[in-house]
Amino acid sequence: MVTGINLLILMNNKQFYIKAKNGKIGPLTYDELFNQELNHNSSIWFTGAADWDKLKNIHELKELFDSIPPSTREGVFQKYKLILWFLIVLGLSIAAYFILSKYPVKEDIPKILTIEETNSKFSPGVFLIRHEYAFRISIGGEDYYFNKYDKETGEIGEIKTLDEVKKEPIIIWGTGFLLDSLGRILTCKHLVDVRPIASDMLKIKERIKDWVHEQLLSNTILRTQLINLNIGWNHDDLNTDRDFIFTDTIRVEEHQYISYRIDSLSKEIENYKKSINDLNSPDFVITKKTFLFGIFKNGFQSTDFSNPIECKSTKISDDENIDLAIVEPINGVSALGNVVPVSLDRLNNSDKRKLNLDEPLRMIGFNDGLILAKTSSGIKSQITEGRVTQNDDQYKILYSIASLPGSSGSPILDEYGNLVSVNFAGRSNSQSFNFGISPYFVYQFIKM
Repeated sequence: MVTGINLLILMNNKQFYIKAKNGKIGPLTYDELFNQELNHNSSIWFTGAADWDKLKNIHELKELFDSIPPSTREGVFQKYKLILWFLIVLGLSIAAYFILSKYPVKEDIPKILTIEETNSKFSPGVFLIRHEYAFRISIGGEDYYFNKYDKETGEIGEIKTLDEVKKEPIIIWGTGFLLDSLGRILTCKHLVDVRPIASDMLKIKERIKDWVHEQLLSNTILRTQLINLNIGWNHDDLNTDRDFIFTDTIRVEEHQYISYRIDSLSKEIENYKKSINDLNSPDFVITKKTFLFGIFKNGFQSTDFSNPIECKSTKISDDENIDLAIVEPINGVSALGNVVPVSLDRLNNSDKRKLNLDEPLRMIGFNDGLILAKTSSGIKSQITEGRVTQNDDQYKILYSIASLPGSSGSPILDEYGNLVSVNFAGRSNSQSFNFGISPYFVYQFIKM
């Protein structure tokens, strides 16, 4: 039996080799093995051995084996764990992609609202608009007013003073609705900015010219008549008899009054002549004089509709194709109470903004203004349905929603309660086809 001392002598007489990545290390003496970086799995061969073997399996090198602490070096998995984890994650991702492509995860489908749900949620934020005003013209240094205008014929109402026209102002009704928590109310431009457009201005200007010429002619005729009447007056021929003094006094006063009227008519004639020049000037404009502009909330109960929540315009479209305006309560959003704004989710998503042909739509508004709105429990809006009947022509869409004058400015909602358009005009020979502003231009106008 080989003792420990004899084994040591035997090992000292052998040559040792260590297997390395790039070949082998050696020959080494037994003592030199203890200075090498070895672990329990290091492959070693020595003279007399049959083949390479791991250190842990070589009985003769037990002393060397025992001198090496357990290995702190990473195994293959540990050494390459980042790469392995990357490959595992990549494999799982590829597998998930193919699984999802074959069995896609269903998106949360929004709930289609019933008519009752749509009306209950959004009608409190829809308001009845009242605008009282008159048209104003400035000619000859004076302001004049009229309260009627026929767009088709160009006919205008009687020219009046401010006090006269206040008694019978133009009153238009419309609809507006809450956009956001800031109190912004979206409506139609033609309900707010009621000034005639350029083509209408030309028609009105011609009518005013006719009126000025009529006034000029009648005043000229009257002045001529008064001048002729005054020609025969001769103060020297007045009867000085005491019985006729009173009569003569009246005649003198009449003479003085006629002279005064002649002077006044002369001034008016000059003003009318100047007015004709004003009317021919490119600077001549027709403005509007607002006497009252405000809104009534859904459910408002009263027999007096002369005291609305007063509003002011804060944004008006400068594009005649975009009939939109924003108004706000003069006393702030608190005047509106706790009402829910419309949903702008669809308008804010460019991929979902476009309307589809035959898509169902709903409108909440005040058809025919106050006439249909008045009920025994206060004013109430109406909700009507229809479908997209024509692809949009850039600026507007056509849909089959029945409406009457007064519904201008009404929100057009999809069946999920999202705002998609604003009603602004109807076919004159049909209540069943109406126009709304294209969703894209509604979005462009309302975005902050």
